[in-house]
Amino acid sequence: MCALLAFAGCRSTKNFHSTDKVKVVATTGMLADLVTNIGGNQVEVIALMGSGVDPHLYRPTAGDVNRISQADLVVFGGLHLEGRMGHVFETLAAKSLDVGSYLPHEEIIYHSGQPDPHVWHDPILWQSAVTSVVARLSEYRPNNKEQFEEAGKTYIAKLQAVHEENQKMFEQIPEQSRIIVTAHDAFTYFGRRYGLEVLGIQGTNTTTEASAQHMVSLANTIAKYKIKAIFVESSVSHATIEALQQAVKKRGWDVKIGGQLYSDAMGASGTDEGTYLGMIRANVRTITEALK
Repeated sequence: MCALLAFAGCRSTKNFHSTDKVKVVATTGMLADLVTNIGGNQVEVIALMGSGVDPHLYRPTAGDVNRISQADLVVFGGLHLEGRMGHVFETLAAKSLDVGSYLPHEEIIYHSGQPDPHVWHDPILWQSAVTSVVARLSEYRPNNKEQFEEAGKTYIAKLQAVHEENQKMFEQIPEQSRIIVTAHDAFTYFGRRYGLEVLGIQGTNTTTEASAQHMVSLANTIAKYKIKAIFVESSVSHATIEALQQAVKKRGWDVKIGGQLYSDAMGASGTDEGTYLGMIRANVRTITEALK
């Protein structure tokens, strides 16, 4: 764990207060929201990464190390989402939950041999994450196992409902317009679930840089097929999307920026978009309004 002290950067300022609840550190807001929904009054949850934070680039602070040391359980996404942090969490196996390792292997998408970690964008696949959290919390509080299982069933029903809502929303978009262009490849699971073609400027990891050749190819594609809109992301610099917009304009097509999508982080705490379900609904509304 001390290896984390070599990092510095974004931070969570919360500290644990409870002595009678399961103290949980979750790396992302999506995971923290999930644990909160399942654990209810039996857990106290701290998310290391807040609104607008890119987990691929996240650099923990000494304060984060302290929170991790105090936690009973550390929940992380795995599948290389947290970069070098993932290796540290794996050394804490006794008190960590690697959510990615519980997902059906055949459902994981690979790019150039590397797993795509953005599994939360598929509400059906995310149900496996629910199951893993229920199981792990039940180990800590066996007397509350039934409570966790009931909360899990309730949340899975909500995931199913939002999935069905999404399907109806996307029916408003003409088939030829079901193409989303974003700053990086965070929406491949989302696209697979809902029949959308997904084009990203960067790969699945924002630490990689888009090549000039790829930018030219994307600009040509957008102009050729007259794609209506491209999208910025809340946790990624808007610069590459704005540069792509200008490149398309030079090719005779005025593509608009259709709005902001929540890719690797949820919205601000206290807002609807600051919950997992609200984030998904917001993304679907933004895409549908821009492309229909």
